[in-house]
Amino acid sequence: MALNNNITSYQVYLSSHIHNHEWQANIILRDNNMAVIDLRFVADPGSWVSKGKINATGVSIIYAGMDRYSWFLDVLRNETPLVAVLYSPIGTVPPRLLLQTGPEPSGESEVA
Repeated sequence: MALNNNITSYQVYLSSHIHNHEWQANIILRDNNMAVIDLRFVADPGSWVSKGKINATGVSIIYAGMDRYSWFLDVLRNETPLVAVLYSPIGTVPPRLLLQTGPEPSGESEVA
């Protein structure tokens, strides 16, 4: 099962001391100002027993490696429209988040 949300804004949180939190950074993805996904970045996502969950307010919490943080931030800063697709786990497969852009023309180049 997949859930789709249009991402209209985001908030970034950075932790100055990783021992006070289970994550080093997180990005809250919002759909019309409502938090829908809390993307938490950890040093080793493979070490977490819970790879994802939905909290009491209905926000999906997904864990990713810190090495992917800049990828997500770059797309959030530079692309529009954005859709977050959250795939629910099947069996032992952890939840997965895909951040998608809208269709882009081929041969598009960035203006310097």
